Amino acid sequence: MANYTQIGLELLQGNLLHSRRLFTVYRFQVRQAFVPFEEYFEPTFNKYSPTYLSFSDKEKFQFLSDLKEWPGYQYSEWTHMMVNMIVGCDWIVSQFNNPLSIAQINEYLKRDNMGFEIPPAWKPQSFDL
Repeated sequence: MANYTQIGLELLQGNLLHSRRLFTVYRFQVRQAFVPFEEYFEPTFNKYSPTYLSFSDKEKFQFLSDLKEWPGYQYSEWTHMMVNMIVGCDWIVSQFNNPLSIAQINEYLKRDNMGFEIPPAWKPQSFDL
């Protein structure tokens, strides 16, 4: 738990808007599309988290595996904690069978008065958008 909290704090300090976009898109798209977590999260973790960078390859693998699967695929408690910590809320997305488009995600963000949106061309490596 301490590693998730520390990395979350580092992401918030490093680039709050990017981190909020990262975890929002994760929640509405990446999880449903089964995109590999390493490809999705590592650009941001590598850029903003000294804690993540200090991990061995084995520890990074375990961290990402736990983020994905602990305590089980249906629960993802660590992921839920990270989404809440970074974004400030979480959504029940189990009702969606498919990933949402950026436009659909932005409708949720607007409806919930989140104060940010996802640019149409946003990607996990889009640190300046």
